[in-house]
Amino acid sequence: MTAISILVKVTFMLALALAAVHAARRSRAAVRHVVLASVFGALFALPLAAIVTPTIRVPVMMPAPAQTVVLSLDEFVGRATPPINVGASPAATSGVTWRRPAAALTGLWSIGALLFVLPVIVGLWQVRSLRRTGTPWPDGLSIVQRLAGDAAVQRPLSVLLHDAVSGPMTCGAFRPAIVLPADAPRWPIEDLHRAIVHELEHVRRVDWLTHCVARVVCAAYWFHPLVWIAWHRLVLEAERACDDAVLHRGEAADYADQLVGLAERLSEVRHQPLLAMANRTDLAARVRAVLDRHQARGPAGALAIRIAAGLAALAVTAMSPLRIAAAEPFQPSDGARFAVVSVKPCENEPPTPPGQRSSQGGFPTVSPGRFTIECGTVERLISHAYVLNGEPLSNQQARIGNMDWLKNAPSWVRTEKFTIEAKADGTPDRAVLLGPMLRALLEDRFKLRLHRESDEQPIYLMTLVKGGLKIQPIGEDGCTPLEAAERSPDRMRLLTDTDKPVCGNMNMTRSDGQRRWVIGGTTMPNFSGTLSAFLDHHVVDRTGVEGKFNVRLVFMADEHVPGPDRRAGAPPPPPPGDGPNIFAALEQQLGLKLEQTRGPHGFLVIDHVERPSPNGGQ
Repeated sequence: MTAISILVKVTFMLALALAAVHAARRSRAAVRHVVLASVFGALFALPLAAIVTPTIRVPVMMPAPAQTVVLSLDEFVGRATPPINVGASPAATSGVTWRRPAAALTGLWSIGALLFVLPVIVGLWQVRSLRRTGTPWPDGLSIVQRLAGDAAVQRPLSVLLHDAVSGPMTCGAFRPAIVLPADAPRWPIEDLHRAIVHELEHVRRVDWLTHCVARVVCAAYWFHPLVWIAWHRLVLEAERACDDAVLHRGEAADYADQLVGLAERLSEVRHQPLLAMANRTDLAARVRAVLDRHQARGPAGALAIRIAAGLAALAVTAMSPLRIAAAEPFQPSDGARFAVVSVKPCENEPPTPPGQRSSQGGFPTVSPGRFTIECGTVERLISHAYVLNGEPLSNQQARIGNMDWLKNAPSWVRTEKFTIEAKADGTPDRAVLLGPMLRALLEDRFKLRLHRESDEQPIYLMTLVKGGLKIQPIGEDGCTPLEAAERSPDRMRLLTDTDKPVCGNMNMTRSDGQRRWVIGGTTMPNFSGTLSAFLDHHVVDRTGVEGKFNVRLVFMADEHVPGPDRRAGAPPPPPPGDGPNIFAALEQQLGLKLEQTRGPHGFLVIDHVERPSPNGGQ
């Protein structure tokens, strides 16, 4: 979405600038050139400003699906960042198909940008060669020095003769040089003066630097037709502005004849220097403008330059933080509903200290046809109804509580707790109770309306090291079932290395900065989600490995492992001691590697929510 956001901004700015240039067609050419030069400067600065400025999302609603799709958190974030093939079977990589066009487009843009920036590089080399092999012309330098005072040019100049150029040209921003054809000493003195005055105006206006920057911008946006329209207009207006300086000193008819002669000279040359500003295709328009008695002429003036530069800077400042975020609305639930619902605020809960966030409260309890939650927050209810879709929280609970997955939520959604009891007709299964029926409850009693968005954030990609995974998948009896573990009299004791871990359970110990994790019966996608809860960025599984594993990991905590309470403002971890950090431990002990990059990140945005009116049922 970042590339699309920049493309939309570029299109808007170019369209606005071209419209302004068209509206000012009877104004001075220098004014129109200032407008176009300012917009090219803005296009150059826009991507750089977008990197350093904070993001303001602009949701763009996508068509809602025919049926509400509710995903687990891995699937929810994975919708934006599906796994790619890292030695996996085709079935494990079926979600990658959309990435291939994106990668192909990125490659195509890179090739195009390289091809279009190549003429700039070659042109700079040509200019260097011209300056090195050109013949200094002392008499021409004397003429330039006499005329430079009237043109308000104070910088030192050099004047060269070269048989590789067919018409006058200026090059160099800091040490400008005027390069004339080898036969320039034989020109009539009036023609020579007019040509030099024209080139001196280019020097005064620093057109060479503007020209080079604009060409680089065109290379970056080579696929955009408006960029090339603006470029050709920029070059034309620069030439016309310099023609106006010549007309301030001489007759229009004589100068028009000289331009016609220049067109004939250019038509006889097959290859012009790539960065030469004058070109044969614009000469007809320049001649018409020179002979137009009603055309306003003259320099742009300091006020016009300040206004154009100020508007361009304002546009970059205002638009660079904006990012388009794809927003997918959830359709209102129109299926099964609870027959009886009781919603009561928890009156005996201790108040949450200022500036802190309360815990999410109790876990939902589901029995045949019944749903109960004791003092749970609306945030927890949303996580079940819209993200987890009825799955047991287990290790995902920490991720839900600490990822920035819910935005635009009023503070009471995360702090105030409610006890809810609901009964359904019949005995719908757990997935229906915690999915569609809980969504209908939230929509009816809490007036909840939300949609899904995504933006680009730093992420970690979890892949396999070169030697492959260092742990083996487990069988059916590789971990202790949760029900059996809960009935065990020593269920609260810490696990040793020889103990069989509990399926779907995470056992954690810490000592002097060292962390020891034991996770039973987890999949690679679930393990990446567990890492997401404790690391500073979300982790996306790209191993392509299937099956369940018992994970044992020992590492030293550092700044990359702020823990599951990081959003609540928990203190930083202690300084790392001796031992591997989590990145090294993953490689050495499990055969997994984390690489930081940027990628899409999905989240939910609340559009509307209300506190419910408490009652005993409905």
